[in-house]
Amino acid sequence: MESIKDRIVKLRNLLRLTQQDLSEKIHISDKVISKWECGESEPSLADTKSLAEFFKVSMDYLASGIVSPSDKLVLERKPTTGELADDFLKQCWEIIKIKNLQKYKDILLPKKVIGRARPEYGEHVTNLSGGVFKGDHYWEWQNVITPYIDREKLIALDNFDIYEKLKDLPTSYGEVRFLAKKYNRQDILTLMPEDYSSDFYRDRDIQPLSANDIKGCTDIGFYKELSKAGQIELNSALNELCEDNENFWLIVKCLIENGAVKLIPLYDACYETNQYVPDVLVTKLLLEMAREKNKKKKHL
Repeated sequence: MESIKDRIVKLRNLLRLTQQDLSEKIHISDKVISKWECGESEPSLADTKSLAEFFKVSMDYLASGIVSPSDKLVLERKPTTGELADDFLKQCWEIIKIKNLQKYKDILLPKKVIGRARPEYGEHVTNLSGGVFKGDHYWEWQNVITPYIDREKLIALDNFDIYEKLKDLPTSYGEVRFLAKKYNRQDILTLMPEDYSSDFYRDRDIQPLSANDIKGCTDIGFYKELSKAGQIELNSALNELCEDNENFWLIVKCLIENGAVKLIPLYDACYETNQYVPDVLVTKLLLEMAREKNKKKKHL
């Protein structure tokens, strides 16, 4: 049977608050809150009133579990996109700490961006941008147990230390689903969305590139080894490649000679979105430019 300690935990979790967060909001020590939630003590009448006012529930619900219509609205409240984004960022931060990559947090963590008003959701929609974790849009944060990696963004960092530590993270919903089945983590499966049916990882082993496969490789060698191992989509790598990289033209030459094609967006009026199609002419020009630039570099 649910007790007052269970209700405090439930309401705190509904607001995505830690005990420390709640302590700061209601000006009561987090140690006292911890004792309430462990059942070692119960809040006084005054503290119960403070909690009820903060959580916007009735004293009857908090003290006795009697649910009024207004309490029901609070208990059935859905998280905002901002809260979902915060949940996702917390998961990302936990992974960064586990992998001892805190010094790279500014380039690894996505940044929160408050988007335009979306009347159908009744709020401003929060998006994420940057970082290496997939999940730019709010619908990708829901039910995500483990943030997964955008492999192309990870590669674009050209940082062996980061790649070595994050390479084993899932790169798609299908991969998360596969790992859940492989390790019999049914708890993950029950929380994964059902409508991601096109994931090619679903029914086969995942063999991410090991650190030894790219040991000693930098820039051009890095891309060569990755393309040989079939770990990246060459076209995506070519499109995402950063021109600030000092070996940009060497890598362009390597990728195109290994089959990469420059992609251009083509607007699809039917789906009101961009479809990416190969641009053969631009690819040929890029290859010629890359060969010319590399030739000049050799003579310097």
